[in-house]
Amino acid sequence: MGDFNINLLDQKQKAKWNNRICKPYSLSQLITKATRVVENCSSLIDHVYSTRPNILIESDIYNCSLSDHDIIYTIRKLGVQRAKVREKITFVDYSRFTPENISLVFSDVRWDNLLYHSTSDVMVEKFNQQLLSLVSQLVSVKSRFVKSKELPVWLDKEVQNEIKKRENLKKNGEWKDYKI
Repeated sequence: MGDFNINLLDQKQKAKWNNRICKPYSLSQLITKATRVVENCSSLIDHVYSTRPNILIESDIYNCSLSDHDIIYTIRKLGVQRAKVREKITFVDYSRFTPENISLVFSDVRWDNLLYHSTSDVMVEKFNQQLLSLVSQLVSVKSRFVKSKELPVWLDKEVQNEIKKRENLKKNGEWKDYKI
């Protein structure tokens, strides 16, 4: 928010600014009216930018006659939760599938009952049913929400590498280089 001295009413300046600043950083410019009006010209040189315009109620100008610039303002919604990019994943939890638990669950089964079925096909079918029933007591399918790997446009590999370098400097106690 502020006086950028880039006139967005001039289509050439606006296009250049949008390509250099707004698009790469996913910014939306919220002021659409002239913010500086003098006798023979007007310009939109005071800007308000946001990556999340949906959390703002209003962005506009207020003419107070204290300056040749109008006052720009924006009103934010209260109580808005930060957008969390989350993804639901489903996985098999094997945490209870330990040798101790396997012994405990399998020890209570009467395996000799399988021998009393009329055919080997029925025996195999009953064995498989029993085995699946026992395994299902030890493993379960769970779902969790996790942060998505979707990153902001500006957080490219180069920036991520610089962040890692800086974290390593701090971890290794290289304070002079870290504080630069």
